[in-house]
Formats: sequence, C-alpha cells, structure tokens
Amino acid sequence: MNTIVEDCPCTVNCVRHGDCVACIAFHRSKGWPLVACMQELLNQHNQLKKGKGN
Repeated sequence: MNTIVEDCPCTVNCVRHGDCVACIAFHRSKGWPLVACMQELLNQHNQLKKGKGN
C-alpha cells in the first residue's frame, strides 16, 4: 500500500497527486523525465557528490 503525502510539493493536480510511488511509476512507464518535485532532490544529490569528488 502506498503512502499518500499530504504536503506533496507537486503543482500538477492529477489522480496520482500525493502518491509518489504511483506518480514515478507512471512517468517511467511513459518514458517521461523525472517528476518535477524530484528534480530538485536529484540536483542537490549531484551537487553533494561533486563536492565529495565522487
């Protein structure tokens, strides 16, 4: 069972709003890029990796 995120940062109002697992799975099934609310997390992760020299 997926957990619904009450404070979902996504600005798109869709049937998957707040259900991160379903949202990511839907995007992947369509071959679409990473969902907008996850892009900032990925950017932060990449910056941390660069700072560590990895």
